[in-house]
Amino acid sequence: GHIATTTASLARAFGMRILALKRNVPKQHQQQQHPMADAMYSSESACEMLQECDFVVCSLPGTPETDGFMSSEKFDAMPTHSVFISIGRGVAVDEEALDQALRSGS
Repeated sequence: GHIATTTASLARAFGMRILALKRNVPKQHQQQQHPMADAMYSSESACEMLQECDFVVCSLPGTPETDGFMSSEKFDAMPTHSVFISIGRGVAVDEEALDQALRSGS
């Protein structure tokens, strides 16, 4: 969406490598450059992508499909030094999972 595209553009200005999620990305097209990102991943490959992230910006809308998307599994996949920024709808983040990840240092 517009927010993610703008965020990616700003991050790129700082020399960041941009990894992005898109609902339907065929496995053979993952890791290929995209106009908005250096690599696109499907939602099913989110944990694989998150393992590579120093910064994660969540700009998901609030829908039944995104409810709790950022789960304990996703937080556990992130490196311990990662920074998580949520600028989307709150329902996309499992707050208990975020709290646990912060308390455990994972």
